[in-house]
Order: sequence, then structure tokens, then C-alpha cells
Amino acid sequence: MEKDRLYYLGLDMGRSSVKATSVRAKTGEKLLVLYKTMEEMPITTLQKDGGNKIQILGGPM
Repeated sequence: MEKDRLYYLGLDMGRSSVKATSVRAKTGEKLLVLYKTMEEMPITTLQKDGGNKIQILGGPM
């Protein structure tokens, strides 16, 4: 495949925002940048100590 037809896609999914960027591999030119903020999400974890339990950190779901 020709290098001028290659693109990179970057994704960043955090607790309070999602970001996506598309970049042309040959030149580094940004083709698309998307950014969406939202209410901060709680962190959940699965614990295996005799059964599956969900521990809520950072507030109610």
C-alpha cells in the first residue's frame, strides 16, 4: 500500500471526555479532530474474592 494513503487514528477515552484524531501518515497533517466532553463517569472494578462484586468509586452509577 502506498504510504500517502496511510492514516493514523488516535482514540482517547477518559472518564469525562472522548477524543479522536485522524492524521495523514506521510505528512502528519491532521484530517479530523473530534472532542466530546460529558459528565464525569464513576470508576468500577470487578473483584474476585469468592464471587463477582462491583465496587463503585466516585459516586453512584
